[in-house]
Amino acid sequence: MPDNDLILKNAGELVREVRQLLDSPADRAALRHSLGRPPRDATLAVHRIIVRHLPGRQLDDATERAFYAVPAYIAAQPRQARDQDTAAGAHAPGSGRPQNFGDSLARAAFREGPAASGRMDARLQLLARQDLDGLHRQLPRLVLHLRADLVRVDWPVLIRDLARWGRDPKQVAKEWMQAYYRTSERLTAEKKRHDAAAGAGHGNEER
Repeated sequence: MPDNDLILKNAGELVREVRQLLDSPADRAALRHSLGRPPRDATLAVHRIIVRHLPGRQLDDATERAFYAVPAYIAAQPRQARDQDTAAGAHAPGSGRPQNFGDSLARAAFREGPAASGRMDARLQLLARQDLDGLHRQLPRLVLHLRADLVRVDWPVLIRDLARWGRDPKQVAKEWMQAYYRTSERLTAEKKRHDAAAGAGHGNEER
């Protein structure tokens, strides 16, 4: 069983290669076609891309599926999101604070406004109750919804967490929920400070 550090390292290398391959219509189409499909249904073109990045030959189902699922998400992004993602990876590889999927969901809810918070809470609670098959059924539509709104997803961290889901789903779900509420509170507090500063500045201008 590969450890989390090795999984994260290999996941980062895979994501960098996939971003580069997106300029190839054939590779992009092959990866996009594998969206929502298990590794056994992948084409030769997909295996060619993925296999050298797998962290071992005898992998548990969760780890193998993680390495096949996320490249399909990357390839299936809308064009604007794909360009944003590729540019971010090229200009700042490995930089920034790693964030898990709960952080991304919080950013999406904050961007969509207060009415979205309840819906996103419900989606996160639904994810937390899923077994591995259920998680892989739920995620594609949700991930692509986030990327259509240009909400960042930390792909290597998502691969690592999907790999861990098979061994300890409750722990991963807990981490996603904690990140979700921490980020939600931080973004709300930042907005309040910004609004207060803007209001103070406006009041000074009127004097």
